[in-house]
Amino acid sequence: MLSDDRHPIITLAGRGGIGKTSLALRVLHRLADSAGDRYLGIIWLSGRDIDLLPTGAKLVKPSVLTIKDIARDVVDLLQPPEAKDKDFSKEKYVAGVLRAYGRDSALLFVFDNFETMQQPLDLFNWLDQNIRPPNKILITTRHRDFRGDFGIEVGGMTEPQCNELVRATASSIGMQSLVTPQFCREVYRESEGHPYVVKVLVGDAADGKRFRKVERILASKEEILDALFERTYARLSPPARRVFLTLCNWRSLVPFVAIESALLKPTIEDRIDLQAAVEDLRRVSFVDEVTSDVDGSAFLGVPLVASVFGRRKLAVSPDRLSIEEDTRFIQRFGAIQPPEVAHGVGPRVRRFFSSLSADAERGGLKLADEAAVLELIARRHPPAWLLIAELWVESGQGRGNANARAAIFRYLEAGVSAAGEQRVAWQRLAELARLERDWLGFVNATVHIAELPDADLVEISGAVNTFNSVNRELESDPDQRRAFARRLVAIMEPKIGEGDATDCSRLAWLFMQLGDRNRAWEVVQCGLKLDSENEYCRRLENRLAAEMFQGKGQMSLY
Repeated sequence: MLSDDRHPIITLAGRGGIGKTSLALRVLHRLADSAGDRYLGIIWLSGRDIDLLPTGAKLVKPSVLTIKDIARDVVDLLQPPEAKDKDFSKEKYVAGVLRAYGRDSALLFVFDNFETMQQPLDLFNWLDQNIRPPNKILITTRHRDFRGDFGIEVGGMTEPQCNELVRATASSIGMQSLVTPQFCREVYRESEGHPYVVKVLVGDAADGKRFRKVERILASKEEILDALFERTYARLSPPARRVFLTLCNWRSLVPFVAIESALLKPTIEDRIDLQAAVEDLRRVSFVDEVTSDVDGSAFLGVPLVASVFGRRKLAVSPDRLSIEEDTRFIQRFGAIQPPEVAHGVGPRVRRFFSSLSADAERGGLKLADEAAVLELIARRHPPAWLLIAELWVESGQGRGNANARAAIFRYLEAGVSAAGEQRVAWQRLAELARLERDWLGFVNATVHIAELPDADLVEISGAVNTFNSVNRELESDPDQRRAFARRLVAIMEPKIGEGDATDCSRLAWLFMQLGDRNRAWEVVQCGLKLDSENEYCRRLENRLAAEMFQGKGQMSLY
């Protein structure tokens, strides 16, 4: 990116001590050696106020903090002859240098630890307004609060990289021969690939002629944790802090929908824009987000080192009791390890509802009070509507069956389920409607089952038989009864060639409901050709013949 003329400003962003400066220096030296004619010079301007040493953090004085400081240092380095003029302006001169076009005089400006600058957003805007290719700017920062640059996220090391750093650090203290695979795994687990933390852990684990276990070494390194995270934490918005401390309070990945439902409960007075809070945390690398390939659901986690820092903050937070309550709510979804993300959020939601069901059985849960939260979860994960329905039925609270049916309709309205899952939902609706003797609802669900794309003639014929058997219950609404009959005819008639005599008798009854006796007679005769002794077809034939002879219909018998 530094070798071409695209993207005049490039930003390396990542957590403190993650290796941004080391990466920049490595690449810049390589660039100077391999493409020395690309830039006339590389100018390094540092806002660093802390040196992260293996023995701990050391305060240092920043080189530049303002535009005035930058102008002073650049002029001191370049020493332009006009600097001796009385009306010379250092800031205007540096702005001109940034804008100057010269293939043989291009400059690369590097701003290290940009987040420590005074008014960093104003400084970035000034640089963005003035920089012109082939000149370029490289920024390293913990916080990327600006736009218009080309951002590169610097994350932790992979496990092989971490092992390499463990061996190199151990070699520097004469203990390389004592490094074991188990020790490397422990360091990687505790550091999660954070290079500075790796160095600290290896150094502190060294004990004469052996390495001690690395667990919980960092918990006692308050000054290191402060150096890595305090400045970033202080800049977080109150909602972002709330989310961060909640995630720190439990060492597990957390489904996005779980923390969303916990933090957006009606009991919380100030609504939290969770998406914005998470984006703030991601921007400063305080939270990791993993997405499941199964259903696209997001899971959030906090790097281990950051969580140690966060738990210290939680201990003195005025929101501690509320966060503890939120944590108990989130724990209903169960502990989640990274490999389990592959299964999506479904198993987590089912575990959550299983926990609620147990509470409901003990009488410790009022569903009406939890309805808003449950509906939020179901809107994010529609299969949860079915779980809500079962919870209402099992609890027996309020209008349980009616609420259950409403929840199942919400699931079907979401339109995200396969035919097999829709069948289960409609079957449950039919059962609940039958229990309440809601025959319109019962028939509606039954007809919907028959209309599913994968319904076969056996299922369709069964639906028609059900409709015919409760036909009298629908006499109060003849228009609706005929509408059901037409829907069933539309799906059964094209398949009747696959059926038997009984199927023909059922279809004929539908035509009777619609007043089409001619078509009913034709279908009955088809049934009798298949089975001349079929009692249902015989009975219909006799009835149709009697109606004709009594003058109740216009039919031609053939």
